[in-house]
Amino acid sequence: MTFDGDLDRADKGQAITLTLADEIDISRGETIVKKGSLPSSSKEFNASVVWMHEDELEAGREYYIKHGSKITTGHVMNIENRIDVNTMESSEVSQLALNEIGSVNFEVAETLHFDAYKENKTSGAFIIIDRLSNITVGAGMINNAISQDKANEFSAFEIEYNALVRKHFPHWGARDISKLK
Repeated sequence: MTFDGDLDRADKGQAITLTLADEIDISRGETIVKKGSLPSSSKEFNASVVWMHEDELEAGREYYIKHGSKITTGHVMNIENRIDVNTMESSEVSQLALNEIGSVNFEVAETLHFDAYKENKTSGAFIIIDRLSNITVGAGMINNAISQDKANEFSAFEIEYNALVRKHFPHWGARDISKLK
């Protein structure tokens, strides 16, 4: 749906509203994909990072990670190596300096849904923002998830709450989350 009415298809850059058959909580920064084309979902990932600030990138320091339109906090778990752009040789380092490139492991506060950068440049890219100055200090290209989040693993509380909702509010049509795969 657009301001001018319903469309059969939308093109890149068009502002649209999607009306879904089921009532699902989806907000800005979420990802909608074709069934069978699920991206990786994780709070931990490895990325090639280009560092663009005078202050070094260090393990443990918190940054904002902007992936698409979603912004979350995150930190560097460790820096695996630095790549020498002239020789393409890698060396172990504990930080990245201005204009250096390295392989870095991140952990973020909210699950991100992404593809490897080599497969999808849009969903595989992110920027790193300094939390104090709010300036972009680095850019990253995701290589792979370190650990996959289990999207359908629910806590005992969530399963019990879902059962209560289904029991007392059957007219809501809630599905049994314990049977989701």
